[in-house]
Amino acid sequence: MELFLPQDWCNDEDRRERTHVPESLRHRTKAAMAIEQVDVAIASGIEIECVLADAGYGDSVEFRRSLAERGLHYAVGVSKTTKVFVDEPVFEVPKSGPIGRPRSIAKLAKRSPRPQSLEHFAKNMPESRWHRIEWRKGTKGPLAAEFVIMRVTPAHRWHSGQMHEPIWLICERTIGKESVRKFHFSNLPASISKKQLVATTHERWAIEQHYRDLKQEAALDHFEGRSYPGLHRHMALTALAYTFLESERQRSTDGSMLSIGAIREAVTEVVVFMLFALGERYAARAAAFIRDPPKL
Repeated sequence: MELFLPQDWCNDEDRRERTHVPESLRHRTKAAMAIEQVDVAIASGIEIECVLADAGYGDSVEFRRSLAERGLHYAVGVSKTTKVFVDEPVFEVPKSGPIGRPRSIAKLAKRSPRPQSLEHFAKNMPESRWHRIEWRKGTKGPLAAEFVIMRVTPAHRWHSGQMHEPIWLICERTIGKESVRKFHFSNLPASISKKQLVATTHERWAIEQHYRDLKQEAALDHFEGRSYPGLHRHMALTALAYTFLESERQRSTDGSMLSIGAIREAVTEVVVFMLFALGERYAARAAAFIRDPPKL
């Protein structure tokens, strides 16, 4: 974990000094910070099967390109305004005129299909193209939605002749009256099954679950300090506490794994018991309380 500093924070020397932000720390985009985290994971020997992220990162072309350059697969959310070529685009170098330098930059040919936004694409998709897919079992039954999945070509900077490799587009809409559409890009192999593609994309729920547990069970969001070093110490301690709770949870051998909250409560009871059992001062106070409880 690392704190993201907006540009105005980085440019405010007085505020940086009051909160003890290191001079070496400069503004970086969230996508750049994420790539640095990926590089750290790779250098640590962690094998990454697929990088999952929401549209806050998936909308960054540089983020997706950086992952692909590292030979990594990704399945990331993208915004509805993102444009794609549904059919293969045709680029060609325009003929040079009688004067001036010869043209060398390819442009989208007049006969080529034009790009369209994901919102427009999904809105005009026939009902027959939407198919129900279940990706895993939930506590209340199968988790399922309706999908249109196909290979498309991203249209980023197509005006300047920039070409991209085809990737997967996963259009999802919830089942029910209040249908909500979501969109994902993935560079997973073209041979992957659609069900596996959907299952992989939805593995991001585990990240959200871990983050929620970090806040609720390890008090990540309880920090009320006003310094950069203090915040990082707090994040390190909460991460350490969460890692301990998760390691205890993984020790379950009966097949029914407890939640992080249940593990935290069990650990708290053990620690309190040890505190009173091994600490004479606390044991004496407890005994005095039992003999002569305060009057309410």
